[in-house]
Amino acid sequence: MDLQSILVKLLSHFKDLEHVFSLNHFLQILDMMHGNSRGIVNMHILDMATRNGYVHDPTTIQLLFEISQALHSDTDLVNMKNDDNQQQARFISRFVRMVDHGVEYERHLAFLMECRGGLSNIIELKINEHVLSVCSKLIETAKLCLNAKDKYLTSTISFQDKNLPAAAVSSSIAI
Repeated sequence: MDLQSILVKLLSHFKDLEHVFSLNHFLQILDMMHGNSRGIVNMHILDMATRNGYVHDPTTIQLLFEISQALHSDTDLVNMKNDDNQQQARFISRFVRMVDHGVEYERHLAFLMECRGGLSNIIELKINEHVLSVCSKLIETAKLCLNAKDKYLTSTISFQDKNLPAAAVSSSIAI
C-alpha cells in the first residue's frame, strides 16, 4: 500500500476536515508528496471539504486555497479537455463557490480577488462572473446590516463598476 492510498483511506474515515488537518504530521506528509499522487489526495481533500456545505473557518479556507493553487499549477492548460484536468477544475470551482465568510464582506471580496489572481486560468471557475454575482448578493445583504452599510457598499459598488467590462470580455471568450 502506497502513501497516496493510505492518505485517501484516512480521509474516507473522517467526516470533518478540521480533524484530519489536526492529525499529527498529516500536513507535513502531504507537503512531502508530489506529482499525481499529491494531486489525487488534494482532490479528495477538496471533495471532502465541500460535500458537507459551506466552508467558514479562515484557516481551513486558506489551506484549501493553497491546495487549489497546487492543483491549478499541476493542471495541463494545453490539454484542458482531459477528464482529470476538468475534474480538478470542477473541484476548485466548487471550493471557491462554497467559501462563506459570513458578514465579513471585505474578507470575502479579498478572497475572491485572490482566487481571480491565482486561479484565473480555469474556465469552469468563471471567476469574474462569480465575483460580480457575489458582489451583487453581498450588496443586498449589506443593505440589511446598518453598521456595515456605508463603507462596504461604497467599496463593493466601486469594485463592481471597475470589473463589469472584465466580466463581459470573459463571458464572450467562454462562448
